[in-house]
Amino acid sequence: METPNLDEARKKVAEELVLKFRREASSQGMKATSDLDKSFGYKIINDELQIFANKYAEALNDGTSSASSGSNRNGKIDRIRDWVRIKGIRPLEKNKYGNSSFAKYKNSKTKTSSYDRMVFAIARSISNKGIIKRFNYKGSGFVNRVIQEQKTEIKAIFKSAFERDIKQNLKNNK
Repeated sequence: METPNLDEARKKVAEELVLKFRREASSQGMKATSDLDKSFGYKIINDELQIFANKYAEALNDGTSSASSGSNRNGKIDRIRDWVRIKGIRPLEKNKYGNSSFAKYKNSKTKTSSYDRMVFAIARSISNKGIIKRFNYKGSGFVNRVIQEQKTEIKAIFKSAFERDIKQNLKNNK
């Protein structure tokens, strides 16, 4: 059975969901680097609609697990280090006179130990508590919220497109 209307509906729903995910993440302040925003996309393979994003979209939506295993831990540490640099977060360092001042960020090959301590402390805090304080250290649920809000509209779009395809196929087979 030919399904041109259903195929178009899949594309329309995918584009709309991607747009809503971007808007919801942005409205909740999840836009430090814009990498998350740019990572949302979709693929239509056969009759299946796949929506994807960076791995940390799942952590922002559902919360995060501890970073205790090898490669996962190093990846999280590197992402936290990048986030700290982009946000301009700097640790306090004591100078030789006992006064505190903000550490200067050096290039990635010569990181100061105070930066490393700060990054590890942030990683440990995320591992122990969770990721976002304003959501009680759990994920924000932005993906689930968008899907829940769009569920009835998506059903209506698919139902209408499927009905048009059935009518067209019946008309062509007469």
